[in-house]
Amino acid sequence: MLAEIWNGFPAALETIVPRADAFARASAEGVPVAFLAGSASPEARRFLLVAEELEARMDRLEGREASDAVTTPRKLL
Repeated sequence: MLAEIWNGFPAALETIVPRADAFARASAEGVPVAFLAGSASPEARRFLLVAEELEARMDRLEGREASDAVTTPRKLL
């Protein structure tokens, strides 16, 4: 399914944020996922990756390329 989305929609993001119990807990507590007690959750780190990906795309659209950015293949967390 993901391959079809990525092939059919070239603007689809590469970062995947799967559904997790952390989202329901954060919603029930009324806080962002990153604010849940304990160490940084994989879910919160995934949202950071989404934000970085969106920022890089906006920079490209505005004609700015991050010269110091290192692009490495992303792994699922």
